[in-house]
Amino acid sequence: MSNSSPVKAFFLLFRTGLVSQALLLLTLPVILLKYSPANFGEFSLLITIGTVIGMVSSFKLERAIVVENEYLVATTFYLSAGLILISSAFCYATVFLVAPRLLAATSSMWVMSLTVSAYCFLIGLVQLLVHVSMRQSRSDLIGYSDLAFSGVLLALIIHRPVGDEPVNTLLGIYLVAKLVATVPFLLLNRHLYHWRNVRRQLVFSEWPVFKQYLKPVATTLLSTLQFRGIYYLLGIHFGLVATGHVALAHRVAYAPINLVGTALRRAYFSEFSRLEDNPRDIRQDIRVVLEGGTLVSLVLALIVVYLQERFAVLLPENWYAASSYIVILYPAASILVMLSWLDRLYDARGRQGTALLYEFSYTAVLYLILLASAWSVSVSTFLSLYVLVTLGYNFFWSAMTMKLLQIDQRPAMVLAAGHSTIAILCLQF
Repeated sequence: MSNSSPVKAFFLLFRTGLVSQALLLLTLPVILLKYSPANFGEFSLLITIGTVIGMVSSFKLERAIVVENEYLVATTFYLSAGLILISSAFCYATVFLVAPRLLAATSSMWVMSLTVSAYCFLIGLVQLLVHVSMRQSRSDLIGYSDLAFSGVLLALIIHRPVGDEPVNTLLGIYLVAKLVATVPFLLLNRHLYHWRNVRRQLVFSEWPVFKQYLKPVATTLLSTLQFRGIYYLLGIHFGLVATGHVALAHRVAYAPINLVGTALRRAYFSEFSRLEDNPRDIRQDIRVVLEGGTLVSLVLALIVVYLQERFAVLLPENWYAASSYIVILYPAASILVMLSWLDRLYDARGRQGTALLYEFSYTAVLYLILLASAWSVSVSTFLSLYVLVTLGYNFFWSAMTMKLLQIDQRPAMVLAAGHSTIAILCLQF
């Protein structure tokens, strides 16, 4: 991605992302009508396995494609593709062995395992192709891919009959949509790397270069598990119906992360990767996002709380609880929109160990609190505890990040004050 145009890239990705997220949100009314909360809860447990493994399937080597010298790129591309294939095989084994313990055993468990592992492979492949496009400053391809996934997903959910196995049907729909998401990259990009350009010696001779991209794998894994792993606690303690309600609420509340946060992350990836000792060029952008975004989030919180009851009456009766969970999750979703795009700064500053320590400490505290309380609290209180821990950690993380960048603490203070107010409005105990 061009080092001189992160703002331009952001607005391009934001425009296509806005349409993509609108299409994804349009799938939810159809899901509410066609699938039960238990069906959607079971689907969410399965798709989470594929998503979590898929996010780290290339061991984050695809990041090297964006910033390293050209002679390394082809080798990195095919090495990443091989790791994605191996990871998808691991995903198959994981689903086949773990899923029967979580769900009612079915005769089609092998179909579920194959579908989820294929979805895992495609997640890794799309990530890889996104990073190729970022190197080539082709933000348009990333936008087309997101639109293709959302559009096909909506069309298939509307027109595909549920059948006798609704979970397998929904898994299959997501698999086809993710497959179509690869088409813009493969059809419109004529500059993918030829296998003949692979330099086998580089895997060993350039190991110090590759090693720095392996360090964030554990951090990414922890970050991905911080909410998605909660589905399994919900399934164990509250059942599949509660899991389905929370999974739906999570999709609605976290839609801004997929829109704004992802666009910022992709637009500024190269900017952070080339960060020098004096980050003067991005300080103002960070201030605008943290301070302006917090103000917008506070206004939206008032609207969300006001509209919750009115939105709930539009839901089928068996989905009613999901509307209150959307409000509860809103503060966590809001603060992650503000901060999630900045995690690359720790890689750029060579502080991967610090980032891993922060993520590990947060994850450990979060799960200790949730495991200790899940036996005796309601789903609403369970989610409220998750949000409080998440807010507390991100208040600390934002302050440390401002210190890392030698920025004054005003953006972090505005963020903390605004989201404390949002929490008072939204949380339920």
